[in-house]
Amino acid sequence: MSTRDSGRPENRHERTDRIAREILHAERAAREKKTAHLRALRQQREQDVTA
Repeated sequence: MSTRDSGRPENRHERTDRIAREILHAERAAREKKTAHLRALRQQREQDVTA
């Protein structure tokens, strides 16, 4: 997770917002990784069928 650069303490809303954004970012990265993996498998399977 990221660290804050601001010297002031964050309020409840800012903390919740930051955590939610970090979770969404992590989920998006995992989804993109899975998609890339599945795409590679599909392309490999298509190459095997045509070969």
